[in-house]
Amino acid sequence: MTKWMKCLCVLFALAATLFCSVGYAAVTGTLLISGQVEVEPPNAVYITEIKDVTYSGASPVPGENMTGDPIKIDFPSTKFVSDISYQDKGSVTFTVTVANGTSVMQYFNQVVKPEAGAEFGYNYSGIEDTNNWGVITYNPKVTPGQGQAVPPGTTQDFQVTITYNRGSGGSQTAQRKTLYQLEFTPDPRELTQQASMAVMEAYSKLLNNPTEYSKVQGLMYSGLGNNLGGYISNCRDYPADRRNAVNEALGEDTMQLEINGEMRQITVLLKQEDVCTWNNAGIYNAAEREERMIYFTADPLDQAGDIVPVFVCVFYKEGNEWVPVGQQWMDKENGQKYWILEGTATVCNRDGNYGTGNFQTGDWRSTQEYFGVGAGATLTQLMDACRP
Repeated sequence: MTKWMKCLCVLFALAATLFCSVGYAAVTGTLLISGQVEVEPPNAVYITEIKDVTYSGASPVPGENMTGDPIKIDFPSTKFVSDISYQDKGSVTFTVTVANGTSVMQYFNQVVKPEAGAEFGYNYSGIEDTNNWGVITYNPKVTPGQGQAVPPGTTQDFQVTITYNRGSGGSQTAQRKTLYQLEFTPDPRELTQQASMAVMEAYSKLLNNPTEYSKVQGLMYSGLGNNLGGYISNCRDYPADRRNAVNEALGEDTMQLEINGEMRQITVLLKQEDVCTWNNAGIYNAAEREERMIYFTADPLDQAGDIVPVFVCVFYKEGNEWVPVGQQWMDKENGQKYWILEGTATVCNRDGNYGTGNFQTGDWRSTQEYFGVGAGATLTQLMDACRP
């Protein structure tokens, strides 16, 4: 046998071994062989598997590329699709395993229908309920229900049941192809915590750059038809010039946080107020007595009247430099640079009234002990407790 023939035989044997081991489809795709490559989990909440499917008065309808049984789609996502024939009161029950690949706690909220129209063949008639007030609520039923926590790096099983109810005039049997999504909400406190260092670095830099800070300061007292006082925010209901000034001063990248594949806006409120009475000695100009503070949150601020996590840090003038209050309490060994106070505030509108998009700094309260003062303290109480 010639030398080149021997090489050809060896190559053929290797190829045959590969095809026998992993199959034709595996090597004609991306050449990524399952079980032999370690990859990082997606930065998302997503379905890992659907299992334990049982039917009662219902059966799957096989179709192109699917058996009709509930299956996950659009990985990584929490979407699932099924095509099922139901008798009246018939149902399908199955278990959906969801993984939290993000770095924050996620909470189950509700089942929603993703944007998809009749052109895709989805039909929700008979499995979409209307309550006595005419508000549409979505069946399936999910257990555990709303508020179930899924910690980072863990999985959680949810039992899902879809039931067909023909109602008045409906068909005794019906075929329903449906697409649903389990909706999760990230913990806003943990999101705010993640954003805190970047926000504080940007704010400290801004305060100690008089030229740049004056651009923001000049907008604090300019009216919007009412007396705003000494503050400015990038909350969504503020005029574009205010929002843009804050975002540009602190950095557009700093004002956003990516989680679950989506960019979440960090809402900040920059304020000037006299909260440190121990810093007023010999100062007769009221404006010069004012400290400078930054309140911020990653909460969407979309539920009027809700109590949401809001962090705050206060700076005062020491010589020619603006420094954070509480610096004498800082843990130098662990590199703590700012006393960022964790607390809560009420969601309100731009003017501080009932509404959404903003938060009320006047009712901010701490959520843990600081400077020997227990949780529930006002900002002024905390500032009194940590006088240098």
